[in-house]
Amino acid sequence: MRRPVRVKTFLFLLSGSSALSQAASDAILPSTLVNPAGIVSSSGISQVVIAQNLTVPLTYEWNLNTQYQFLPSWVLELGYVGSHGIHQPSNGGQTGSGQAAAYLYNLAQLAGVGSPCVSCAGTNTATNTTANAALRTPLLGISPTDTMVQTNLNYKYDGLQVTARKQLSYGLQIQAAYTWSRSFLQSPFGINTYPYLVDFYGPNPVYCPQRLVINYAWNLPLGHQQGFLGKVTSGWTWSGVTTLQDGQPVTITDSSGGTIFGTTAGSTLNTAQFCPGMSAANIVASGGVTQRVTDGLLPAASRPAGSVGYFNTGVFSSAPTVGQVNGAGGGPGFGNSGLGIALGPGQNNWDMSVAKLINIREAQSLQFRGEFFNTFNDPQFGNPSTNVASPTFGVINSTSVSPRVIQFALKYAF
Repeated sequence: MRRPVRVKTFLFLLSGSSALSQAASDAILPSTLVNPAGIVSSSGISQVVIAQNLTVPLTYEWNLNTQYQFLPSWVLELGYVGSHGIHQPSNGGQTGSGQAAAYLYNLAQLAGVGSPCVSCAGTNTATNTTANAALRTPLLGISPTDTMVQTNLNYKYDGLQVTARKQLSYGLQIQAAYTWSRSFLQSPFGINTYPYLVDFYGPNPVYCPQRLVINYAWNLPLGHQQGFLGKVTSGWTWSGVTTLQDGQPVTITDSSGGTIFGTTAGSTLNTAQFCPGMSAANIVASGGVTQRVTDGLLPAASRPAGSVGYFNTGVFSSAPTVGQVNGAGGGPGFGNSGLGIALGPGQNNWDMSVAKLINIREAQSLQFRGEFFNTFNDPQFGNPSTNVASPTFGVINSTSVSPRVIQFALKYAF
């Protein structure tokens, strides 16, 4: 009789510090995932990854509100609203929507300029060029534009809210609500010194600093005539909503910048470079919005001097050259302008409605309604192109509100 054979299986889990992992990476990856000799090549692995230490986002909110009746049926409301969020999802560059997005974590580092480059020794890299960015990444073989979802950012909001409200009396009710707010969102921001990527606060691009909304409904006092004239003039109501607000903060970018770190176009890391003596106060061109939009759509030779439409051309210059070692190498770095440094076009929109109510008999009525969206057909413009390297920089080719729309409705209630 055979004895049963016992088989023991051992599973070893090997873990170590990031320094050990990097040392192993430097020893193995140069010969497998990157080729530093001849034509620089890399496996270029690129896949959105999830951070190991994701935490639950936390939001603090507070508010203070007081109301005062200063006239019969009139109330004044004054309030302060604040909030602060920590451990928020990385937004990848000022999306402001609260949705998790990609965050760059493997930007190429600079060699030989007094900053650490953890991979340069293993790849024998002593100069910095746009071509050898793959040899200067902290994790060799992974693309410099590879991204990670993290919960590492914060935001804060402070708003003053003033509301004047009239309850329905004498056929009129009206409310005016004004908000003056400051909202800031942390976003990844590129700088030309180690650690090259930092989290900076900038204006949240989905909030308008000032916003006034007025809504009203008025039963028109057209008298109490008798007979057919009374049927025609009674039952009319005029109502509407008016919105007046600032434009949204926009970040001026330069898709040709930051390439020494391996970045590509379309990232808010690549902010534009100010010309000497220029600042955010010089960005927006003078004149009315409609005129600036028109100038931007003209051929370049026909535009006013120094203008590309909504913005001025003389404010920004080419991206700075960084990373030179003893006069060799180097390439375009990040610009020195900040986040949300200009406001896009504001909004001045009026929506109105005129309605006529006809009482037929008890519990039966007929309502005719005419609605006018963007009543005065004022142009409401979208944000301009914000990439200084684009031929359409400063050009506005979209609207934020549709042209005037008129619609009629007839409703029978029974």
